[in-house]
Amino acid sequence: MVTCIEDFASSTEVDDLDPSLVLTSDCLELINGLQDTPEFSNSSDVIEGDMKVSNSDQAELIQALSEQGARWTINKWANPGRIPYCFSQYTSSSVRKAIQDAVAHYKDMVPCIRFVQVSVASESGQFCSDKPGIFIRSRYEGCWAHVGFQDPTRFPTTLNLQTNWCDTIGLAVHELGHSLGMLHEQVRADSYKYVKIFWQNIQSSYRQYYKMDKNLTQACLMIICPSCITPTLILDSPNMEEAE
Repeated sequence: MVTCIEDFASSTEVDDLDPSLVLTSDCLELINGLQDTPEFSNSSDVIEGDMKVSNSDQAELIQALSEQGARWTINKWANPGRIPYCFSQYTSSSVRKAIQDAVAHYKDMVPCIRFVQVSVASESGQFCSDKPGIFIRSRYEGCWAHVGFQDPTRFPTTLNLQTNWCDTIGLAVHELGHSLGMLHEQVRADSYKYVKIFWQNIQSSYRQYYKMDKNLTQACLMIICPSCITPTLILDSPNMEEAE
């Protein structure tokens, strides 16, 4: 699975991408009017705004990987050609459509990764009929997802998109990226080569998510946008200076 995405990222330049697929300030302006970032959870088991963990050991692992500039967690799917997902009965039609559009987007952009819809095995246990599988719902506030698959003998692998808040293709693609095992990329040390961050448009409590780490790829779907009430970054900028 990593090879599939790495091949796409290494063979694709930002200038070669269809403009409709590139994150721009105009795109970010479309979500003006939101009171806060849609990528959030009030739960203590969510880190960096939208990455859900099953226990403290997993939280420590993800935080360590982020500090190292890693792009992937270690619990990636064994068969990228068949990644099961299912919809909870508590999933709105708009969230279902956002997920289905995101699944089609992955199929178009990275053909060797295929999501396959299956039935629900247990609503209360949050399991799909195929295990592991991504159990999708819109029952709770915010948008977040487990990072990589979870051991189905112990934990479900879940993804939540709040209706009328997170039910867009962009957010669905991003959260499915976490489900695949991807970590956030905007904090990597060479990000200044690709983006310019507008620090004045970011609430102080969210600036930690933009501290630079090591490596940024040109496949930008895993760039988080906390507090995008106004544009916070644009692609392909020559300089980036952090506001004091």
